[in-house]
Amino acid sequence: EIILAYFQDPKLGLSTKRVLERLQKEGYSATLKMIQDVLRETEEYKKSRVYKKQTKLFLKLVSNPYSYQGDIFFINHAGKQIPFFACIHLESRIGYVVHLKDRSTSSIIEAFKKILPKLKFPMKSFTTDLGSEFNSRQIFDFFEKQGINYFYINKTQYPTSTATSIVERWIRTLKDMLSVYQKSNDKKILSVSWMT
Repeated sequence: EIILAYFQDPKLGLSTKRVLERLQKEGYSATLKMIQDVLRETEEYKKSRVYKKQTKLFLKLVSNPYSYQGDIFFINHAGKQIPFFACIHLESRIGYVVHLKDRSTSSIIEAFKKILPKLKFPMKSFTTDLGSEFNSRQIFDFFEKQGINYFYINKTQYPTSTATSIVERWIRTLKDMLSVYQKSNDKKILSVSWMT
C-alpha cells in the first residue's frame, strides 16, 4: 500500500526510481523490481495495457489511464478577466473547457458536473496547483463523493514539479488560438460553455 500511495503522488512524478529513493530515505527496504512487481498487479496497470493493445491513442506517460490535470485561466476581453476552467486527460490529451461565471468553488463544482458525464475516459485521479479555488472542503467532499483521488501541488515547495505542466501548456495553446480568432474575426468571446 505504501508503494502505491507514493507512486500515485504527483510530487514524485509517477517515477519508480523516485518512489524507490523516497522509500529508502524513509528507512524501508525496497528494490526497483519489488516496486515494479507491485505496480504490475494493479487494476490500472492491467487496464492501461488492454487500452494500449486496443488502440494507438495512448502515449506511455502515466500508470493510471484515468489521470487528469486541471486549472483555471483567464482571457482578457474588453478590460474584463473572463474565467475558464480547463481539464485534460493525460494520456490521450483530450481536453475540456468550461466558461465560469466567477472563480468561486461552487462555479468549479458546476463545471465538473458539466464535464464528468462527457468524459471519454472516467476520471479517477485529478491534479491541480494549490489555487485557493481548489483548496476547500467543498471540493474535497465533491471529489470524495465522485471517487476521484485529488492531488494538489504547492509550487513553492516543489518548484521543479511538472505535475500540472500538461494542462498549463494546453492553456497557453488555447489562449493563443483564442487571441488569433478574436483578432482575425473581430468577435467577442462566446459567453457560453464550450468543450473541445
